[in-house]
Amino acid sequence: MPGFTIMPINRAKCCTVSMYSLGGTAVAGYPLENIVDPTLTHQGRITPNGGAGGDVIIQFRMAAAPAASGAAGDPDFSVSGLYIGNHNIDGLSFEFRGNTAANYAGATSMFAATLDNYSGQAGIFKTFNPYSYEYWFLKIAGATLSPTRLGCVAFGPAFDLGNYMRPGNLSPSPQSPRGSTMRGHDLPGRVEAAVNSRTYEFRNPTVLTANVMTNRAKGAGNYVGYN
Repeated sequence: MPGFTIMPINRAKCCTVSMYSLGGTAVAGYPLENIVDPTLTHQGRITPNGGAGGDVIIQFRMAAAPAASGAAGDPDFSVSGLYIGNHNIDGLSFEFRGNTAANYAGATSMFAATLDNYSGQAGIFKTFNPYSYEYWFLKIAGATLSPTRLGCVAFGPAFDLGNYMRPGNLSPSPQSPRGSTMRGHDLPGRVEAAVNSRTYEFRNPTVLTANVMTNRAKGAGNYVGYN
């Protein structure tokens, strides 16, 4: 069963983002680059191809090509999670694809899904098998709302840490020692602001190693994935 999942690297911030051919147009004043800004209120707004009811296709191009592409590709470019925040695409179908070239039709599908009609928490996080590609595509099919609004799109390597077993609270920071007068009367102690911490122990995590996160043996010029 999936547990607590993290996506520590956002590779979308390393990409050049653009509208794919016949994938709609960005609305003036709400540039497409806003969707790679993690500030959810900085929305990118898009007029679907042909207006309401048309498709939206966004292309993300990494700043360099991975040394190897596909399912067993370069781990420095690995992607296995997608997040979309502050959107208005409830009830719509969307798909995420990757490719070695700027070709959506021939791209490999990571997954396709249809959202429920629920706008109480406008956020999506989906994990899938890891792949490495230079080009990534997000398609929203039949976008009924024009403009289509996306507050943030992020993707990168996702890791399942398992289910935590035993949360524990650490004690607040020590208090200052009590003082006394020359005659031995106690003075009120100064109360420090408490600093509370919580620790978790996880079980059955997927493998999470330093080599998965970075490979410093690759040589100069291959760290674009960590910007």
